[in-house]
Amino acid sequence: PDPTDNAQRETAPPAVSETSNDQAEQTQHWRAKIHAAGSDEAVLLQLAREAPSVDLKLAALQALTQEDSFKQAMREFREQDKRLYRAAKSRWEAAKDRRVANEEANASIAAARALLQQEQVSANRLVELERRWAALNSELLDAALPAEFAALRAQLSAKVRAHSEQTRSLSQWLQAVDDAVETLGAVLPGVAKGDTAPAEAQALAVNMLELLAKVPDAGDARCSEKTDLANRQLALAASVAQRAEFLHALPASGVA
Repeated sequence: PDPTDNAQRETAPPAVSETSNDQAEQTQHWRAKIHAAGSDEAVLLQLAREAPSVDLKLAALQALTQEDSFKQAMREFREQDKRLYRAAKSRWEAAKDRRVANEEANASIAAARALLQQEQVSANRLVELERRWAALNSELLDAALPAEFAALRAQLSAKVRAHSEQTRSLSQWLQAVDDAVETLGAVLPGVAKGDTAPAEAQALAVNMLELLAKVPDAGDARCSEKTDLANRQLALAASVAQRAEFLHALPASGVA
């Protein structure tokens, strides 16, 4: 054997290694171009068309974000490459789901803001709004939206609680006035006949005056109605007490 041939074989680099290096450099070059394209959808679509390998084409497709771009990629690759078509379709469906979820989230937030502007907030409306939000896929939402909705929900919950407490207080006051009117009315006949001391009616009248001083909502029609009823009962009680005092001041029977 010729020693020169052996030396050539030992010093010559393998052809496969050179090819591999070229491919790696080419791949790195294309990935750099994809990265440099940033958010330019038109450039990314062009790179997806021109990239020399399916993996690089997929990388360009995965960098897209807009639904229209994915639709265009689906049309172009439908008959060319099923793998690229499926990738574009999957990305399009994900982008569409994300858009729909965020639109619904923003609509729920707008509804919460509108509800917060109302004078009274129904607990049922709040529950309905919470169910509407819970139906959303939180993983698809923009990062700021859940926190914004949570803040509005807290304000609405506080408003619902305040309204509930006010309603309960109003109901208790209305019932207390009814009871006071009934109790005072029950003792007035005895006072008028002299069978009951006027001081008893006076104590009941003082209790009723204290209730009227604590009316929970002067603008409520029911409060106005109960206040008028209580005042009429107080006027009647005053008249009965005056008559009783007059009768007690008269001379005893048989005295000239």
